[in-house]
Amino acid sequence: MDHVVYTAPDLDLAVGALSAVLGVPPRRRFHPRGPSGPEMAFFRVGEAFIELVTVDAEPALIGLALWSPDLEKTVATVRAGGGPISDPKPAVQGGRIASVWHGHLEWGLAIMGT
Repeated sequence: MDHVVYTAPDLDLAVGALSAVLGVPPRRRFHPRGPSGPEMAFFRVGEAFIELVTVDAEPALIGLALWSPDLEKTVATVRAGGGPISDPKPAVQGGRIASVWHGHLEWGLAIMGT
């Protein structure tokens, strides 16, 4: 696993609560898509991290990103099996990401790599 994505309407409150539980502040907090985009905070938890995103909705787990050491090969394998997956693109947290079609889910699934 690379990371999980949670949303919260009040990022200050969510960051405070998660910092208290984890015992550490976020490693990074910023607006990766510019000032008009959502603010995000990133917490390192062992090898994986937690991504918090501010949204105007109830707090929720909305996504899971898995790690692949060879993102191109993983995308090709998913496509060869008939699975819908996007082309890799730069990820806001660094590296690259390919999103799996998730219209049938209530949350997103992605594959991260370099």
